[in-house]
Amino acid sequence: MKRIVLVRHAKAEDIYDNITDFDRALTKKGNNDSFIIAKRIKSLNIFPGLVISSPASRAFETAINFVKELNYSDEKIILENNLYYNFNADKLLKYIKTINKEFENIFIFGHNPTLTYFANILLKKDYISLPKCGAVGILFKMENWNEINEAEREKVFYEFP
Repeated sequence: MKRIVLVRHAKAEDIYDNITDFDRALTKKGNNDSFIIAKRIKSLNIFPGLVISSPASRAFETAINFVKELNYSDEKIILENNLYYNFNADKLLKYIKTINKEFENIFIFGHNPTLTYFANILLKKDYISLPKCGAVGILFKMENWNEINEAEREKVFYEFP
């Protein structure tokens, strides 16, 4: 069994003249929401084996808040540039297929619309929309990540602030 947890970044500050989209930090609400959702996932006894994040500040800060709550080292977070630049569902699927089978639970922190689109591709019949700091957990009946297309799957949680 394998599990993917997709997390859209939490609420970020607006773009100002001196800040780029990439550098937008979380707001106070964004920080609070990310800890709240991480605690809900922790209560389900779901913990990351691998954490992958967009390098954009708002996504990475969301990931850091989650891993603090889930007892995972923030030094082990993999920053994947393609989760910000060139981000689309096809590339994300190809990337996931390359993940080592030793990892049972992978957490992916990124952006919309791609995360919502990707979640709906995986869920097929169970449409969701990921709001800011929304998280969805999908369980797959498979042994290797490269079997993701053929695997039976089910939504195990859908959390949002």
